[in-house]
Amino acid sequence: MLETRSGKTRESYHSGKAVSLDAAQRHFCHHANCMKSYARYSDLGRHIKTAHETPSSFLCPFDRCTHSIDGQGFGWKDKLVNHLKSKKHKLSAEDAAYAAALHNLPRH
Repeated sequence: MLETRSGKTRESYHSGKAVSLDAAQRHFCHHANCMKSYARYSDLGRHIKTAHETPSSFLCPFDRCTHSIDGQGFGWKDKLVNHLKSKKHKLSAEDAAYAAALHNLPRH
């Protein structure tokens, strides 16, 4: 157990267990009906970006796939790559990474 600056204890990150922090130390999402909270502010920022601002910015390149429709894609490129490698599309890891990069170029 580690002692925090406030004198409260929490489990060590290196113990392989989740860090238990009290509510005062967590960062809460303030979007309507969202109950998510995170120990790190950067994790909250990532959540807001992928869940609320651009939730499906990585679209499947296959036209008849439901994940190719705006609003039905993936928030993370690695999730799209996993989808392309799945039984549905059966691409190799190299081809999946290439297709994800080619069809989802950064928008300016």
